[in-house]
Amino acid sequence: MQQIRALAGVAVLIVLGAAGAFAGAAEETGMAAADIYTDSGYPVTTEKITLEMVAVITHKTYPHEGLEFFDMVEEKTNVHVEWRQIQEEAYQEKKNLLFAAGDYPDAFFMHKTLDPADILTHAPQGVFRALENDLERWAPNLNRILQERPEVRRAMQAPDGHVYSFPGIWESGAEPQLHFFINRDWLDKLGLEMPQNYDQYREVLR
Repeated sequence: MQQIRALAGVAVLIVLGAAGAFAGAAEETGMAAADIYTDSGYPVTTEKITLEMVAVITHKTYPHEGLEFFDMVEEKTNVHVEWRQIQEEAYQEKKNLLFAAGDYPDAFFMHKTLDPADILTHAPQGVFRALENDLERWAPNLNRILQERPEVRRAMQAPDGHVYSFPGIWESGAEPQLHFFINRDWLDKLGLEMPQNYDQYREVLR
């Protein structure tokens, strides 16, 4: 059975935050804000800029700073991410305080950060940027998928009909990014114990 899931908040842009980040980078270099962007390929900006993102840290995740994946993305895109990482157990309270104070990041990262109620409450106030009109120019690959797969677009849409996030899409009953696999025969051949946690899993692969 196929499953299609759009992860709300993978890259939910905040209106004044994201615009301000690019404008600020342009001001520092004496360039017009529009000149910071590149039309295609990498890097996506002509001068390095910094965007602030909120992320939830759970028992399954590591702090994002210094992770090889994000370092690679920064090198390719010319966009540095300054992480505002919040432990899962404290996130709801801190999220509410963030909205109450208007202390918005440029983006929220991953699906645990926002829920539909957040969109319905704050989008009418202009907090979130609707992205559907930006996809053709700035996300052509995603835009092509949405044209070919309207069900994916429907999964991305918020209750008000707008698109505020970029999705993570997989089409299987499993969530492979959340699971680790290992060959028991290989462990037995090497006389290794079955790992019970991430650290043990990493150790047997050394």
